Amino acid sequence: MEEVTALLTAALSQRPQMQVQDAVKLLYQRTFGPEHLVNAPADVLPALLEEWNSCQGNNLAPVESLGNGVCRVNLAPVKAMGLAPETLCHLLKRCADAVKGSKGDFDAALNCVKQFSFPNSDVSAYLEGYRNVGCPPVHHSSQYRAAYHPAYRLALEREARFLPLFAYLDRELPRHDREHPLFLAIDGRAAAGKSTLADLLKALYGALVLHMDDYFLPPKRKTAERLAVPGGNVDWERFLAEALSPLAKGEPAALLRYDCHADIFLPPQPLERKSLIVAEGVYSLHPALRDAFACKVFLSLTPDEQQTRILARSGEAMAKRFREEWVPLEEAYFSACGVEGLCSFFFD
Repeated sequence: MEEVTALLTAALSQRPQMQVQDAVKLLYQRTFGPEHLVNAPADVLPALLEEWNSCQGNNLAPVESLGNGVCRVNLAPVKAMGLAPETLCHLLKRCADAVKGSKGDFDAALNCVKQFSFPNSDVSAYLEGYRNVGCPPVHHSSQYRAAYHPAYRLALEREARFLPLFAYLDRELPRHDREHPLFLAIDGRAAAGKSTLADLLKALYGALVLHMDDYFLPPKRKTAERLAVPGGNVDWERFLAEALSPLAKGEPAALLRYDCHADIFLPPQPLERKSLIVAEGVYSLHPALRDAFACKVFLSLTPDEQQTRILARSGEAMAKRFREEWVPLEEAYFSACGVEGLCSFFFD
């Protein structure tokens, strides 16, 4: 409960007119997310649009963490950023699907409220009455609304961190279609979340996603000379010839996935062009490929976190290969090819 206490302390410091019911609302959102707001999906976007169109500029940060992986996305700053309300609506629904709090957690959090005092509020009496009616969702107090004019929606912190990228896409994608797609590359360090971000872009924007893992360099081509060249550890020639170049030219393209475990190429699968085409994976910004991409994204993480994630997902044997073989090759590529400096978006 230390995190809950710290959250309430910070909230009262920033908004001293907060009432006890505003604290309860904050903890309800932290525990259960926006599940109660999406019971009628058809109403979610109209309600957001009404508030979106009337919200005024303010000096709030775009994102305010509530803990438990949930955050408030303040409407005015993200509206100024260029985010589309439809995108925020999708993020809200994804948060509702992902956050499943328990009544026990919420009840424990409510106990933390007792250690705080609020203007014109009898904390014990409010909490007793609130529990007696079954702890339903609550609105902000009139005092809070008058003082702070709250206008926000909830989202997952792990997704809201990409709001600048989403805002860019919301501004740019209306200029593109399947005949004139926007090409985006997500490069970065192993285990930094490149494929997760690509999957999110597919869910939000219907992107066609190309994975550099499907273009591993076959063992017979892994010569010392090849691997001595930064970025040589991927079959960039095949990726360019079979996927990237024909997609850019509007020609038929197919995915021939290379199965590195069986050392075979799987049967071709036609690639359907979309208005957003995403290439994700290390080496997607190889010098021979990078000019194809209008948008370049780099994901990073600390070496310790990288090893922790690789070990958790791949086991000790594969983690050893990453540590001793693949990560050094990747770092040599990042350094020699100046990959981070190419990118408009950097997420650590």
